[in-house]
Amino acid sequence: MVRVGETLHEYIFVKPGFIQKYSQYIVDDSMCIVGFKSAPANIDSLITSFYSLSDNERKKYLDETADILCVNVDAAFWELFAKDTQLLTAVQNHMANKDGFNVTEYKLFESQGL
Repeated sequence: MVRVGETLHEYIFVKPGFIQKYSQYIVDDSMCIVGFKSAPANIDSLITSFYSLSDNERKKYLDETADILCVNVDAAFWELFAKDTQLLTAVQNHMANKDGFNVTEYKLFESQGL
């Protein structure tokens, strides 16, 4: 847990395989999943910095630090951002085979979740 101002932000740091195993439970509103190819040196500092930024600054910050970002918007849809388009393709292919999911590629000009 990290405190930024008066707000406590909870996060968990998990190893590969977590999403595949528990994806059916990841449905909470306004949830962010941030992925890194290798573990950041100081995750508390990274989280504190992220939540200290304005919404407009967060996307740029994540572009510089994260490899993939998944944002749940209003429990209605997910936005995915990745440096490597192969990651997006892998997620699209994985989700296209799941019942109840509709995968649509859409070029965002403005994030609804960040």
